[in-house]
Amino acid sequence: MNTATSLATGNANNIIAPISLEAAREKAPAIFAEGPHSRLSKNYKFTSSLELISHFDSLGFKLTNAKQSSSKNANPLYTQYGTHIMEFQSPELYMKDNRGGIEGRPTIMVINNHNGDRPLQIEAGIFRLVCSNGLVIKTQDFGSMKERHIKYNIDEVKQILDQKVSTVEHAVANINRWISREMSSKEQFAFATEALALRLSGDRQPEQYEITGLLEARRKEDVGSDLWRVFNRAQEGLVRGGFSLNNREARPIKNPMAEFELNQQLWTIAEKYAAN
Repeated sequence: MNTATSLATGNANNIIAPISLEAAREKAPAIFAEGPHSRLSKNYKFTSSLELISHFDSLGFKLTNAKQSSSKNANPLYTQYGTHIMEFQSPELYMKDNRGGIEGRPTIMVINNHNGDRPLQIEAGIFRLVCSNGLVIKTQDFGSMKERHIKYNIDEVKQILDQKVSTVEHAVANINRWISREMSSKEQFAFATEALALRLSGDRQPEQYEITGLLEARRKEDVGSDLWRVFNRAQEGLVRGGFSLNNREARPIKNPMAEFELNQQLWTIAEKYAAN
């Protein structure tokens, strides 16, 4: 596995906390199902969560959390075969902050079940560590996969996971480059002007107070002139609102597809500045 950066020191967040299979069994017993529930048809393709954990391990990603909704009864349909969530991180894959600590990590999440209640789902994103108590905010979604269990067999799912790992490795390498890319005040102003155009209708040009408002840091971790922090300040403002726009406070974007498309467009703008 190619690492995007070497391990930094002097920060408590440098070390991920993998959980054991014993701990995973307590948190999510359905991970250990050896086959699907008997109610399912022969067309159902069983995806072993244990086998996925082993495959992630071979890719350098460790199981860091497991979750399963608690059931009010002991029905095996839910306790032994129900929906469960597995989260994976690599100890060697992260973005560094300006002190050499950890700015954030990519996390791959797999939502699986063996009773036919919902499709197999794989999500990947960059999660920023924004305060000392470990609060995380998802700042960049790298797509998702959600398919019924009749479509993919276990080997095909593994290939999808391989692609996800390659995607997040590439993204972390990009972000580490962004962190070292200092922007002048003029470049920051130009970036925010382009970013605001994503939320303005027609050909209206953003006002100076709107641009400066978008560039304001909402937390100390976002103070700085590197491209990564400028990107995050712009992204949070555009998606969550809270800055002055059209002489009133900008509202958050509620439509998930609109948010997804805006994130893609903003990412493209940032890549253009990274290349300069």
